[in-house]
Parts: sequence; structure tokens; C-alpha cells
Amino acid sequence: MSENRIMFAEIAIANAVKKLLCEDANRLLEALDFRIPYFEFGDYSGNDVVNPDITILSCERSEKERIVLVNAYAVEIAVPVADCGHDGELFAYAYGAAISGAARLNGTLDGIVDRIAVTECRYAPPKRRNCGDCWIVAIKLRVTVEGHIYDSKWP
Repeated sequence: MSENRIMFAEIAIANAVKKLLCEDANRLLEALDFRIPYFEFGDYSGNDVVNPDITILSCERSEKERIVLVNAYAVEIAVPVADCGHDGELFAYAYGAAISGAARLNGTLDGIVDRIAVTECRYAPPKRRNCGDCWIVAIKLRVTVEGHIYDSKWP
């Protein structure tokens, strides 16, 4: 490892998913016929961007996976979508489609992992319309990584 840094697989996966959203998913959102806030990470806020939460829920290994050194991570992306009348629902479905499409187009997260797959896409409407609550789009990914963390593919 360069510069005496320790790189954990979870950090590399989270950073790769952020890059997937900010580059590939935003490119798909740009192609839409209507203006939709893009994915962004950092101290940004307002109506021009949306800040999704990325959570690594678990890492599981069956007996066979332990022998061949395969880790399977469960990653959840939660996107809060402001309820703007009918646009909130439209934006929620657009975000779900953009994330799913980006995962299909970049199935290895630029070579960081071996495979990603969308396992669940859940849309939760606000409890009350037009009262400040927001839609939540929750997408679960299964991310598989083969080999050790110290293999050459890890930055």
C-alpha cells in the first residue's frame, strides 16, 4: 500500500458506488427530457442536488465462498426525494431507473469489484402529501469481491 495507508474493502466499495452515482447515473439523468436534480456528495444542499446515503449492511460468506475467497456485500443506497406534487413520484422512479441502469452498464465499478447486481428497489411515498415529507428510494445491491484485499486491483 502506498503512503502507509490502509484500504479496507468497505471503503473502496463505498467510494466506487459514489463514483457510480456521480458519473454514470448522472449521465443517464442528463439524457432525460426534464430537469432532475443530480446526485452529489459533500456539503451541498438545496433543490439542485440530491444527497443519497450509502450503507454497507453486511458481508456474507458461505462455506464454499470462504474456500474460494469470495465476499458478498449487501449495499443499500437510500435517496431522499422531495415531494413536489406529482414530480416527487416521477423523480423517485427516475432515480431508481438511473441507478439500476448505471449498475447494469458498469457492472464491476470500474474494476474495483467483480460483480454488482441490483437485488431490490423499493419506493416509499411520504406519509402525508404536501407537508414536507419526502419520497425514499431504497435500492439494494449485492457486491461480490474475489480474492484478498491486498490483491493488485485495490488502490
